[in-house]
Amino acid sequence: MPTGQAVITNTLTKLGLVPQGGTPSASDSTYCLNELNNMWAAWGIDEGLIYGQQTFQSALTAGRAVYSIGTNGTFNTSRPARIYKAFALGAAAFTATTTSSSAVLTSIADTSSLAVGQMVMGAGIPANSYILSIVTNTSATISNTATASATITAYVTTGNRNEIKIVEAGQYYSHNDLGATAKTPDELYPDYLTSGTDGTMNLYLFPVPSTAPIGIELDFGAIFSTWALGTNYLIPPGYQDCIEWTLAFRVLPGFGEAISQGVAEVVAAQATKAEARLRAMNAFNRQIPPQAVTAPGSAPAAQQGA
Repeated sequence: MPTGQAVITNTLTKLGLVPQGGTPSASDSTYCLNELNNMWAAWGIDEGLIYGQQTFQSALTAGRAVYSIGTNGTFNTSRPARIYKAFALGAAAFTATTTSSSAVLTSIADTSSLAVGQMVMGAGIPANSYILSIVTNTSATISNTATASATITAYVTTGNRNEIKIVEAGQYYSHNDLGATAKTPDELYPDYLTSGTDGTMNLYLFPVPSTAPIGIELDFGAIFSTWALGTNYLIPPGYQDCIEWTLAFRVLPGFGEAISQGVAEVVAAQATKAEARLRAMNAFNRQIPPQAVTAPGSAPAAQQGA
């Protein structure tokens, strides 16, 4: 999970401008960050875009079949560009009071269902929160601070974690008609985008959960458009090295004679291979035909060297 600064530092090390373990100047970091964001924007135009990986957990409501995902949606998180995996989670309910910007859940009358390490879900509790410590029948400290102050029904995972099948509209409903009879049971359908302007998508569950509590976990890729020096980015394995080599090639002209001819030649060769690998991985991860994600003006990915 590199920061933008880590990517830039490694890039400058590849160029021979920063020694291993060294620290680049603020001006070099700013220049490379601008070029990284320019490169990122260009990749988004020509289908080279890379998704950031995220995990989200939430409790489900008995009898509810449709959940919107996105900013201010039922699941208030980044709207997925693609859902890789989904899991049904066993869950146990408890009542607690959250305080905004505090990691302590208070007023817990019964902590018998809680254990250190359990994931915690509920209104005002950020995704990927887990229990760090418990004061019996009093309080629990979690790994993230609450985003609101309220008395809530919260949920902890109980250990049951079963993968749910993901299918698209054409597989799930006849003629992509959401009013049609479902073709197959026990499947999760994530890819029908709402026609509204609120930036959410709809997630349909079938069969509809009839009892609560139960939770859901989504592992998905979400678009992010801007890098920052101090922010951590969870990107798929193998992508970081490709990004660093292609960025190194992009900033070569800006450093001019500070980079030796030999290093420049190595960077150019590695960057070409890196972008080919990156786009091949992207085609696989995004289920896009390889010819749609090759670099402009280059041979198809299958013809390029590894």
